[in-house]
Amino acid sequence: MPKVLMIGSNGALGSALVRALKKNEGAYSFFLTSRNPLDQITEQLDIQDSPSLKRLIIKLMPDFIFNLAVNFSSNIESAIDINVRSSASLLEIVKENTPNCRVLLMGSAAEYGAVTPADNPVAESQPLNPVSVYGLTKSLQTQLVSYYAQLGVNVSVCRIFNLDGPGISESLFVGRLQKEVQEVLSGRKLHIELGSLDSIRDYINIEQAAQQIIDIALKGEAGEIYNVASGIPVKISELLERYLTDNNLPLAVVRSAKNLGSHVGYDVPVIYADITKIRSLTKKSKTI
Repeated sequence: MPKVLMIGSNGALGSALVRALKKNEGAYSFFLTSRNPLDQITEQLDIQDSPSLKRLIIKLMPDFIFNLAVNFSSNIESAIDINVRSSASLLEIVKENTPNCRVLLMGSAAEYGAVTPADNPVAESQPLNPVSVYGLTKSLQTQLVSYYAQLGVNVSVCRIFNLDGPGISESLFVGRLQKEVQEVLSGRKLHIELGSLDSIRDYINIEQAAQQIIDIALKGEAGEIYNVASGIPVKISELLERYLTDNNLPLAVVRSAKNLGSHVGYDVPVIYADITKIRSLTKKSKTI
């Protein structure tokens, strides 16, 4: 039975991945970790603690590692610590101790950065031009993947666009929207306060994203990057309208202005994915 080590499993994506993997009942054994476990089945692990990470990997000898640990901070030092240095440490440990392990690192559409409308849909070959600390550090992580793949590590990048589903981090637009909606519904606030609603993004249901990531784990090639996305451009205002309708809220509760948003720096007007590569991958057969 293949063993799965999931680092940073507390979040919405980790939960979705576990649900998707469990659909094939009995096919995997799980070892879930988090820096701050929320339940008794998740072990405490700080990915920055390289000695503890090494001991765990040597003890477990996993067949798959999903690294979901992430830092969305605009503080470059803390973002580099989690998104770059910890990933480098993980890949070095795998290279030296479990060379047959399949490693999946979570990238981001923020790596593409300042794309023009004409660049869309954005393919994995698009030159990276990040405009945020998060995008910059994730692009550096991608460079690590290229390097370690050349050294024989079986690692790929899941370049995730925008997730939609319950429990999304409040650092992301959907998570903040969910929080604002709940505060209005509970009576703690009178208005939903959001930044600009003009941008166009690519949103993918978190369950579908989890399945795409599993397809990459089972069928993807070492050193390769795969967009995890729907390929459908959606205006943020349209996404907002859906959330309002689902929660029986009128548009009048919304207050929107650039200064109300959490986004810092250049806001890419339009970005959505070319999903040719992930579609081709999901058509491949693979058994475990």
